[in-house]
Amino acid sequence: MQRIRRIVDVAGINTWLDMQPSAVEDALAKIMAADELTPQTRNDYLTACNMFANWMVKKKRTSFNPIVENIEHLEVDEREHRRSLDPEEAARLFAAADAGAAMLGRDRSGNVRWEMTGPTRAVLYRLACETGLRRGAIERLEVGDIDTGSDPNVIIRGVRNTKEKKNRKIPLRRVAADLLRRHFADKLPAAKAFNMPAKWETADMVRADLEAARAAWISAGPTPEDRSKRARSDFLAPVDAEGRRLDFHAMRTTCASWLDHAGVASSVAKRVTGHRNEKTLERHYQRSNFDQARRAVNSMPDLSGPPVVGDYRAGLDDPVQPESESVGLAPTGTDGGEAAQKLAPMLAPDIDFTCLSVSFADSTDDAKNGDGDAPKSLKMSSLGDECRHLTQARVTGIEPATSGSTVRCSNQLSYTLVGIASFRVHRQGPTAE
Repeated sequence: MQRIRRIVDVAGINTWLDMQPSAVEDALAKIMAADELTPQTRNDYLTACNMFANWMVKKKRTSFNPIVENIEHLEVDEREHRRSLDPEEAARLFAAADAGAAMLGRDRSGNVRWEMTGPTRAVLYRLACETGLRRGAIERLEVGDIDTGSDPNVIIRGVRNTKEKKNRKIPLRRVAADLLRRHFADKLPAAKAFNMPAKWETADMVRADLEAARAAWISAGPTPEDRSKRARSDFLAPVDAEGRRLDFHAMRTTCASWLDHAGVASSVAKRVTGHRNEKTLERHYQRSNFDQARRAVNSMPDLSGPPVVGDYRAGLDDPVQPESESVGLAPTGTDGGEAAQKLAPMLAPDIDFTCLSVSFADSTDDAKNGDGDAPKSLKMSSLGDECRHLTQARVTGIEPATSGSTVRCSNQLSYTLVGIASFRVHRQGPTAE
């Protein structure tokens, strides 16, 4: 409803007859320019207005929706629109706000709607950067929701039709908790923690404090050359060299980016920021700048010195063993115990093949008889009496004979307890009568 009211106020709409496409489109253009909105946010304003017009039709308060077919959505650019504050930028922003004058906003009648002193703005900015709270969530905060005791935390109470639909607790740093306790010492627990301005006025407030902080930083340059160099940089600038801007919601981006730079896993960081999806956190909130990229590159190993032989893949400093050296490997599946010592000789016996000879049966007689299908066999004979023990205590092999077709071949393996006694290969054929 806030977006619809904003369009109505800017367009000067008093009755439904004033809800003309041209008036709404002009109002969207003015709001987009004043608040420096992205095309996506401008489309969100248009969607809210369109939904209101559809509701009017549904309730039979009007016969048609004048918005839906007359105003088009803008094409959305997928590039980054916001950036995060560098820690030094944040510290200078807090200091500039704390030393700044009070800011206030008035309604059309000239009455003061909100007022915020410099120290209050400094506390507000710090709370937003360290908790990642949205502007709306901070606006609903009461003093009693902030626990500054031994376990400092902030209780966010869920509200329907908002992004904070469930209650959740965010831890506070000890320094921030002490600062909040002193700041809210004179307020009742049910009092509003911050008298927040409207959304578009919040952007103006942050922009004014950024301008004051940047001016103080530039003027603090020791030499004219240094001050000129600072003026050309995008330090504390509302928009950086990549077109990314700083506004109040950028402090939520700052919180997510600081957690990311500290090595906090996204599964933990989303408990602070309140995101349900880690991909949303990583895509839209975790940011880095060129200086951080430079520091990351400078942190790589220095290769200018003499080469060092080491297993960098494993992160070890021990020299890599030359590939030419053989390394003994323990038998897999065994532990070198008694069972392994008994099993290994049976499965892989050490055989002295010098006591065995293999010869083919003479097939001359078979050829003379014209029996081309006569079986041929491999015969195994010993070279001496010392091999007779190989024919004793024979155990049948591990593959059974193949049954079925008479033209199928099978291999029959026969073993002994200490070695191979024979190896016969034959082809089964029809029994000769």
